[in-house]
Amino acid sequence: MKNLDIISIGDTTHDIFLSLPEGSAEVNCRLDKNECKLLLGYGDKLPISRVENVYGVGNAANNAIGIARLGINNAIYTHLGNDESSTKALAILEEEKVGLDYIKRDMSKTGNMSVVLNYQGERVIFVHHEDWSYNLPDLDSIPFVYYTSVSENHESLNDQISDYVVKHNSKLIFNPGTHQLIKGKESLSKILQNTYALILNKLEAGRLLDVSVSADKKDDEECKKLLLGLSKLGPKIVVITQGSLGTYAYSNNEYYFVKPNDVPVVERTGAGDAFSTGFVYGCINAFDLKVCLVTGVLNSESVLGFVGARKGLLTLTQMKEKVTNYKGNLPTAI
Repeated sequence: MKNLDIISIGDTTHDIFLSLPEGSAEVNCRLDKNECKLLLGYGDKLPISRVENVYGVGNAANNAIGIARLGINNAIYTHLGNDESSTKALAILEEEKVGLDYIKRDMSKTGNMSVVLNYQGERVIFVHHEDWSYNLPDLDSIPFVYYTSVSENHESLNDQISDYVVKHNSKLIFNPGTHQLIKGKESLSKILQNTYALILNKLEAGRLLDVSVSADKKDDEECKKLLLGLSKLGPKIVVITQGSLGTYAYSNNEYYFVKPNDVPVVERTGAGDAFSTGFVYGCINAFDLKVCLVTGVLNSESVLGFVGARKGLLTLTQMKEKVTNYKGNLPTAI
């Protein structure tokens, strides 16, 4: 594909959403708002109020679809298997106008799968990643690269992406997934040194820096230390999201915080990816960092009103209208 603005790199999955009804489930489990733990008893038989299958999702696919809806010419490098969910994912990506030239199908494997247990707007996610053999395709020069969650054996892909962005002077936006974070900052050293913008949540920030954090408490000074610590690993911009408590950012010795707006929450899966997509949209359009934070917030808030990571993603027309008429909270220096 020629003249791409961005390529998204990472795994695609099939999400199965299981929703617990508030009344009946509350007898057998409780949501501890102080520690954010969904507690279930062994042997319990919990009623399910709704089952919903969502195909063609995952961090990379969510970004690719979200950025396509925002009018950005893009493609995805991802691996799919030989099963119904992979076939449906391919059809969805094509329908959403995501470039398919760099998708690899392994006919000896099934696709990735996640089971999302949803209760009172919060969720617990059980994730299965296939062990894919990653090899970065032969790409032309692409201005932006979005790299996110992959399976366990991905170290060679880190090096390939790092070499690519250096060679082509591309801006790498890195949103690490579980397996990348498990490998640690030493394993990610090269790619972090070549990262333009690093986006993660507060727990992930603490894990990457190997420090304990108060995940469910707003603490400006703690987040500033995390931002600075992460910036010393190489990224020019660092963004730390903290769900309903807000989002922090750091660049050029300046710290920012944006408080979330009060919007209805149906389900939170995909809200982080939607924020990243809105933020990336701002970067591609060379918006000021504070405006990038607002476009990220707007996209995230829209997804919160739906089940799944895709339904609420904004179109270009919707994003422009929301930015023009925005009367919500603005990022402030801290």
